Amino acid sequence: MMYKAEFIFAAARLRFVNQNNYRHPLSQSPPNPIQNSQYSSSPAPRPLSAPPHRPFCAPPIPAHRGKLPDIAPKLPI
Repeated sequence: MMYKAEFIFAAARLRFVNQNNYRHPLSQSPPNPIQNSQYSSSPAPRPLSAPPHRPFCAPPIPAHRGKLPDIAPKLPI
């Protein structure tokens, strides 16, 4: 059974650890971009610029040269 004082100290310890972003010594740390840059000879990637905005337009209608495709259902007579 946990006493009131132990509970208060445990809560304070958790709050302190969370404030300092404590990591367990055996956990892997996130990669540091400054450390990784010494191993890379390529320059840092540049953000891609957005393409210019073009208004939407429908695709062109193909020229049928006077002959339309037969889309009517073929029914036996």
